[in-house]
Amino acid sequence: MMSAFLVNEPPKKRIIVADDSLHMRRLLQKYLANEGYVVQVCSNGLDIEDLFAEWPADLLITDVIMPEKYGSEVARDLQKSHRKLKVILVTGANNTHTDDLKASGEYGEYILLRKPFKLEKLGQLVQDVFKTI
Repeated sequence: MMSAFLVNEPPKKRIIVADDSLHMRRLLQKYLANEGYVVQVCSNGLDIEDLFAEWPADLLITDVIMPEKYGSEVARDLQKSHRKLKVILVTGANNTHTDDLKASGEYGEYILLRKPFKLEKLGQLVQDVFKTI
C-alpha cells in the first residue's frame, strides 16, 4: 500500500489588476487566473490602495489614467512602503504623461505596456517579473 504525503507547493503569486474598463478587468482576471495566479480587481486608484491594505499583492497591473487617482501615482506611493511590489503600468494614451513617467524616474520601477497588447505578451511579462522575485 502506498502512503500519501503532502508536497509543499509554493504559494501562488497574488496580482491586483486595476482598470476603469470592466471589460479589461474581466479579461485580465480570467486570463491571469487561468495562468495560475490569484487575482483581485478594482476600478479606480483609491480602490487600489484600499484593496492592497487588505490584500497585499506581489504584482500590481494598473491602467495609468484612472478615476480618483492615477494608477501611476498609486504605484509610486505603494512602492515607497512596499519595495518588493512589482508594477506593470498599462496605457492606451499617446501623450506626454507616459513620456514624463519614463523621464522622471519618480515613479519607481515599473514596466510600461502600451494598449493594445496581446494577452500572451502580458503573460510573458508577468512570468518575467516573477522570475526576479
